[in-house]
Amino acid sequence: MKKLVLVLMTTFFMLISATTYADELGLASYAAILVRPEDSRVLYEKHSTTDMYPASTTKLYTALLVMENCKNLQDKTKVSWNAIVNVPDEHETPYIYCGEEFTIEEFLNIMLVPSGNLIANVMAEYISGSIPKFVDLMNERSKTLGLINSHWVNPMGWFDSNHYTCAHDMAIIAQEAMKHDLIRKIVAKKGYSIPASNVHPYNDRYVRTTNHMMREDSHLYYSPVQGIKTGTGTVAGCNFVGYAEKDGMRLISVALASTWKDARFYDTKKLMEYGFANYDGYGITTCRADIPTIPNNGEVREQNVPTVKPEDQRTYTVSQARVAAEAKEKADAEAKAKEDASKVNQEAKPQAQENVEAANPVVETQNNNEAEKPENKVVTEKKKKKSKAKK
Repeated sequence: MKKLVLVLMTTFFMLISATTYADELGLASYAAILVRPEDSRVLYEKHSTTDMYPASTTKLYTALLVMENCKNLQDKTKVSWNAIVNVPDEHETPYIYCGEEFTIEEFLNIMLVPSGNLIANVMAEYISGSIPKFVDLMNERSKTLGLINSHWVNPMGWFDSNHYTCAHDMAIIAQEAMKHDLIRKIVAKKGYSIPASNVHPYNDRYVRTTNHMMREDSHLYYSPVQGIKTGTGTVAGCNFVGYAEKDGMRLISVALASTWKDARFYDTKKLMEYGFANYDGYGITTCRADIPTIPNNGEVREQNVPTVKPEDQRTYTVSQARVAAEAKEKADAEAKAKEDASKVNQEAKPQAQENVEAANPVVETQNNNEAEKPENKVVTEKKKKKSKAKK
């Protein structure tokens, strides 16, 4: 009964009245949501329940589960070989070594600030004993959190067709995660110095946050933002879960499937400014934020925003990606069938030629044998004489 009440209360998050001006915001992200965390009021939403690929924003969920299940953050654990080999090459964490030992708090810093993929596996093994068991925990906790459209396959967020979530669910995860002081402290860091360890005895590894909205040297810098987590993938697109504070107001935003890296940050700023301009501490006011729109062709046009997307890449919802994968599989199968047929034809031609050549000598021999017969020789000589006489 208690679990049912908890699910209903968290799901109520989605039912609270929302003020949505999607056309006015003109976001480049396919899906987005803006939430007031103290009462879970939705201030804006766009495709918020559509299933999307989270990429590395998954690590925020992993961090939440670590905080909920770790008894002592000063406990130490090591980087196992199994944790390393379960990270695809393109997602490796090059500055961490096998056998290195850190506290759980230190590992959380390495996972969330520079988005350490390997560390997500290390945390999974520490909490549940194995990565598959941790994935089971992720899916079980989804039910009690009231997530409505999420399924998890790994703790770091690398692409899998069955690893998906939605903007609504990521907002719930962000709200729960930001209730923990340590997570709030870590995601607000601009960088982190990885301490010396039993394997690497030097304090010379400094990693910067992947959140460019907190980098003062970036054109994307936006001072109210104090977190939270980026995510990037070829199919997932560019994602960002944001947290901002201004004049005592707090907001959480989610932007999923932006088609280039900077767009997710531009969208986050639009969402935050919209929330700050319309939120008076009691609710949504009647005034609307003066938010620039974008042309129908999707190019963002405002100060310091490039009109040509420098890192344009295809992004999909989960459903679209599955259709695309099926179409590619079908096309590949057809191409292979044609290639196999071509190979069979090419192999058949030489064989046919060999058969013809093998047959020709027999005919030739037969003709020669016929010519050698005495009666045939006489006929041949007569033909030659007649030919000469005519000449």
